[in-house]
Amino acid sequence: MLSTSERHGQLTPLAAGLALTLATGATAGAGPNSTSIPSTGQDLSIQLTAPADGAVVPVPPGSIDITGRATVGEAPDTPTNLLYVLDVSSSTEDPQGLDCNADGTVDVLDDFNAAGAYGEVLDCEVQGVLSLNQSLAGSADVAAGLIVFARDAATADIDPAVPGDQVFATSVDADANGNGLPDIDEVARSLRNGLPPTILPDLPIGVEEFAPKVVTNGTDFSAPLAAIYDAFEPLAEYRNIAYFLTDGFQTATAGIAPALILADELARLGVQVNTYSVGPNGSGCDAGAADIRLALLAQIADMTGGTCTEIRDPSQLGSAIAGAVPVGLDRVEVDGSTVDVNAVGDFAARFTCPASGGIVTVTAVAFADDADPVTGAQTSIAADLSLDCGTAANTPPLADAGPDQTLECASPDGTQVTLNGGGSSDPDDDPLDYLWSSAVFGSADGVSITRPFPIGSSSVLLTVTDDDGEQDDDSLLVTVRDTLAPDLTPPPDLTLTCASTGGTSADIGTATVTDACDAAPAVSNDAPALFSTGDTLVTWTATDSAGNTASAVQTVSVVGDGPTQVDATATPDQLWPPNHELVPVTIAAAATSACDATVACRIVAVSSNESGTNACSARGDGHRNGDHSEENGDQGRGGGDGCGEGNRKRNATGGQDWIIDGDLTLRLRAERDGRGEGRDYVIEIACEDAAGNIGTTEVTVSVTHDQGKHGKR
Repeated sequence: MLSTSERHGQLTPLAAGLALTLATGATAGAGPNSTSIPSTGQDLSIQLTAPADGAVVPVPPGSIDITGRATVGEAPDTPTNLLYVLDVSSSTEDPQGLDCNADGTVDVLDDFNAAGAYGEVLDCEVQGVLSLNQSLAGSADVAAGLIVFARDAATADIDPAVPGDQVFATSVDADANGNGLPDIDEVARSLRNGLPPTILPDLPIGVEEFAPKVVTNGTDFSAPLAAIYDAFEPLAEYRNIAYFLTDGFQTATAGIAPALILADELARLGVQVNTYSVGPNGSGCDAGAADIRLALLAQIADMTGGTCTEIRDPSQLGSAIAGAVPVGLDRVEVDGSTVDVNAVGDFAARFTCPASGGIVTVTAVAFADDADPVTGAQTSIAADLSLDCGTAANTPPLADAGPDQTLECASPDGTQVTLNGGGSSDPDDDPLDYLWSSAVFGSADGVSITRPFPIGSSSVLLTVTDDDGEQDDDSLLVTVRDTLAPDLTPPPDLTLTCASTGGTSADIGTATVTDACDAAPAVSNDAPALFSTGDTLVTWTATDSAGNTASAVQTVSVVGDGPTQVDATATPDQLWPPNHELVPVTIAAAATSACDATVACRIVAVSSNESGTNACSARGDGHRNGDHSEENGDQGRGGGDGCGEGNRKRNATGGQDWIIDGDLTLRLRAERDGRGEGRDYVIEIACEDAAGNIGTTEVTVSVTHDQGKHGKR
């Protein structure tokens, strides 16, 4: 009979954030629990093996290992026997140089059977067995044996401590000779494939430990199938699984029929054979291959309810075979998190009690590999157990009122501020009550509240209370400030007509002002009582209650109609005698203006009724010899033309008849045409006030023809 051993824990931690539910109402129980898989008729089963239902977990807080087994077909508590069946024919010598341990380097560590050749196919087969066996370490009620085959097969002696051939070790990690290595590993490392004598002379094909067994070179699948049947036939009431590894195919067609018969017998016995086609020269896993020899490996797996796996790169065999799960099982979840499952369906998870303690239910669910292609629905079965996590001491909550807040004033009625205590927490995950208090608004409940705050700094206190009445406080400072100036618009610019020389009064209007926080900012301006002629810039200023100021400018313009009366006289206003000299003339001008008591006057133009600058003629001017007689006004009888002296004096003064030599002074030439009526000089005077308004007048200075009693003028 198969012996059992105590399980040793090789555990897989649960993902962080394990979802837990308090135990209420009916539960599935620890199991074993089973349900039928509709597509195959097999039972899907699960059992939680440790800890016991209702176990007490030390707190606060405590952790415990959850272990169980999920199976398809047999019940989870059925003992399991495994057979590793390895092809040791000479073809497993080639290729060599394979990285069987997948560490990136081909070296002595890839020589798993210590035969002197690194990385043969056989080395990779041995490494696959070692990986699978290691993944099962600690699994309860699991025993293992080993068969080698080529043309024929031999069952290895697996126990060095018991006389005679022992097909199965007491467990996968049994170490009967106490050398620190599992017995099954020692046997696997002693396999030989008949290396040429140049490496190890006369080395047979077979197994050396613990009793040497030799097989004949070649490949025949019926021989190992028969050995599998012989090993499992006495153990039919247990779960029996074989792992069949070969790099070749059935060489003789005569062996095909016996192999199929044996596969059928194994199926009847309830033995599952999982086959592996290893390397590029293997038969593959096509059960419908035209060459029946190539289809045989897949057919053996199909007939016995196993799987056929093709591993073209032998260095990948270890990870593939160690990662195998029971056929028909998809996965296992513990409290919603997927956990690792080994080849016999064992799983483990680390459970940590919640800080709050209490009775907690842990649930494991096994899912069949029968997902509906449309809906994804799968057959599943659950097992659960209750754990007593005790009653943890209450831990006070932690209040968090949030950071201090500084805001710009938004309204004269107060600035709305949101207070949020969502950062508060309770180590025991207790629900919290929130109470806000402040001199501004009194008190208010809620995680988050919104209240108006005035300008200035205000303190706010948050108090949180847990279910046990324990409290914690946190405070923050709310500062509302007004840093923005009012929005000021001055009245429109204004143009006035001058009213008096003392200035002009005016209603200049009212500025418009708004402010975010001050409903009525103070407004002022620097306008004078009376506006002088010209442009005056009036500065308007608005100041809010926080002292922020804004300024704007209005232009007030005062204009006038100019001087209303301009009077002027010339001294002298007559020039005599007409001696061709430039005579100084002074203008006296006076003007009045509504806007300017002081008006500036000046000569702006001079004109004469006699064209040209030389008015003397051949007829004389009546002043010199040959000119007109001063006494009687008659034409002189002298023979000269009268122009000689005049031309000389004119040339001496640049030939001009007038020269303006001051604002109101000029010189006029005392000269007239002796044949005319006399000369009149018209002098134009302009007077300008401070606003630039101008008034004009004219004054006449005459040079008479003569001064006789009967003169023309």
